[in-house]
Amino acid sequence: MTANALLDSHREVLFEKKVELINNFAKKRYGHLSFFEDIKQTMLLEYAVALSEARLDDNYEAYCWRAMRWATNTFLNKVLKKEERTLCFSNFENSILEDDTASQLDTCTANIKQCMLIEKLRIAYNRLSKDEQCVVTAEFDTEFGLESSVINYSYDKKKRIARKYKNSVLSANSEF
Repeated sequence: MTANALLDSHREVLFEKKVELINNFAKKRYGHLSFFEDIKQTMLLEYAVALSEARLDDNYEAYCWRAMRWATNTFLNKVLKKEERTLCFSNFENSILEDDTASQLDTCTANIKQCMLIEKLRIAYNRLSKDEQCVVTAEFDTEFGLESSVINYSYDKKKRIARKYKNSVLSANSEF
């Protein structure tokens, strides 16, 4: 159905005068949207329908303009809600996939970091002398009960050796 089929000759002339104004308004207001042509056609058709129903002795221009804007906003709301639902559903699927991938990546990264830490511990431990190794073992691992073998060191010396070992493991300067 075209606008000309809705309108008599007098209303058709009034409509033709407004077509350029409606096109410019639509381009200015909604020209950035991908479905701009659909909006423009909705606006023109609704203006024509409102003009065919309006009484010309009243303020028909305001009536037609309000009807056109209302129809355009209704159309936009329907399209945007449909796009939001589609986007929400696709984001939901992607988030599930991303969550699985992220958790696998986090687990892998944690395993790599744990292996790197164990390697740093081993390298730093091998650099210590036998007495220092006993002190470190006694300080950090209480299950072995090696306190009796390191009696000849003072409390401060034991703590210094343990701190030196810890700092060498945590520093970025340890070699692999």
